[in-house]
Amino acid sequence: MTPEVRNEVNEIGIPRLSSLLRSERQYPQGVIAGPLLGFVKNSEDQTSVVGAEGLELSQEDHLAGTEGSRKYEISADGVRIPVTEVEETPAVNGQDVLLTIDSDINYVAQRAAEKKRDEFNAEWVSVVAMEVKTGKILAIGDSAELDPNDPGATDPEFRHSTSITRAFEPGSTGKAAIFAAAIDQGVVKPTDVMTVPNKKTFTKETINDSLRHPTYDMTVAGVFARSYNTGTVMIGSKMSKQTRYDYMRAFGLGTPIQVGLNGASAGQLAKPENWDRRQQYTTMFGQGYSQTVLHTASIFQTLANGGVRLSPSLIEGYRNDDGSVTKIPDPEQKRVVKETTAKEMLKVMESVVDYGTGYKEAIPGYRVGGKTGTGQAAGDKGYDGYTYSFAGVAPLEDPQYVVVATMYRPKGDWKAFTVADTFTDVMSHTLNTFNVPPSTTDSEAYDVFAGKEQKKSW
Repeated sequence: MTPEVRNEVNEIGIPRLSSLLRSERQYPQGVIAGPLLGFVKNSEDQTSVVGAEGLELSQEDHLAGTEGSRKYEISADGVRIPVTEVEETPAVNGQDVLLTIDSDINYVAQRAAEKKRDEFNAEWVSVVAMEVKTGKILAIGDSAELDPNDPGATDPEFRHSTSITRAFEPGSTGKAAIFAAAIDQGVVKPTDVMTVPNKKTFTKETINDSLRHPTYDMTVAGVFARSYNTGTVMIGSKMSKQTRYDYMRAFGLGTPIQVGLNGASAGQLAKPENWDRRQQYTTMFGQGYSQTVLHTASIFQTLANGGVRLSPSLIEGYRNDDGSVTKIPDPEQKRVVKETTAKEMLKVMESVVDYGTGYKEAIPGYRVGGKTGTGQAAGDKGYDGYTYSFAGVAPLEDPQYVVVATMYRPKGDWKAFTVADTFTDVMSHTLNTFNVPPSTTDSEAYDVFAGKEQKKSW
């Protein structure tokens, strides 16, 4: 009942009639960011609620506060004795947890993920938006709805964010780390020309490209833009296995990304001495190891931020009961590649959108760069599905935002599978939300082929 009704009842003066204060947790935005917020459950003594999943669980110590107490004397029949001493300890409210999430962008990201899941009957779709220069997560849109007001309506498998807890083999978005390493090590330049066949054998292991194509004379940037596995292995083989592994680790692979949520997956990245004969090559094009969507976003944030990786953050601070705010420490910074390497990679990524596999991810008025990814999804009896992704950055002349869209195990005609509109919807909304002006500089994308006549064939 309301406090007004309670007061009216008390005024009647019925002996031994008392009221009981009960707390109730409400989530006015319903399913928006539900897997992040999590939900609560009743405590063991049924007198309060405690965090059960998501931020409600991981931030329990901050949210819970301290219970108060009131001690007074009662008679044998349970009635309070008047004018006796009362000892009272006031309750202390918990802190408010302040998130980096923009609820409007998260709404758009979540609806875009749901739309894409329904379009291709995918197992799940995830969209992450992040600020390049701070590492702050602006949105994590999960296709599986979780209403914290009714968590039982959601399958237990999806009561937490797939962006953080589900690891998968990324496919060609994983090439970004390898190309950045090769450029950083000086073993190739984006304009170097190489002959790239449709398939090539390396120490008895034959590597194929996903679609047949003629043998091309093309640039290193062109190999990335067209996403050819054969050319990628030719480039990656110029470095030792240990060097490639060290760069992958520096980009954050093989380590869980802790943003204040339970269940963060580290993915799997075996040490190079444990790579088998084929795995030493497949790890160059996003197979043979696994990572989360948040790992992918962090890699592209690093490249867009001049080569400096910032630990992704979801919690901005804590508001105290007196209204003051306790800020969290600044994110950890780590230089992964040289600034010149990062600038070159932005031009290489722009080639993907201008001349390569990411042409559908172009956004009118803005310079966009990124990487498409198609990875085989492993099941109990081998590879039996696919993962489709696009990781993009905009605007390239002054990178502000990273958006990653990933679709896991879609069904239907694989030729129709795409997350292009998912990316463009969320990135466009993000740019508009923060009033980012259109680009005024020209594209710096590299040519894909050595000859102009071949370039036109695309």
